[in-house]
Amino acid sequence: MLIKVGTDILDKNRFLKSYRNGGITFLEKLFTPYEIRENSIEQLASIFCLKEAVAKALELPKASWLSINTKRKENGKISCAFADESIARKITSLDTSISHEEKIIIAVAVIIIDNN
Repeated sequence: MLIKVGTDILDKNRFLKSYRNGGITFLEKLFTPYEIRENSIEQLASIFCLKEAVAKALELPKASWLSINTKRKENGKISCAFADESIARKITSLDTSISHEEKIIIAVAVIIIDNN
């Protein structure tokens, strides 16, 4: 068993500027149609930060955002699923946390991987 941790910190204003410059094309490079449809732009900024934390923990390639699918639970917490079955099979447990402070967002992902 391996315990992997990833963190990311994001300036929300920088994300919003990128969105204003790139519009829907920018969003489609980072998020699934479901994520775009179900979340506000501010929520997408948090999800982007979380996807970065998960990708760091799993040591995924930089442009792997679309392989991580997120869904907001009833309690507001975000769960992750993976398009790549080989990644999903290795994960025993995945827990995430996101915090906001005005324009700063931080996300943490703790993942337990079965390395057998």
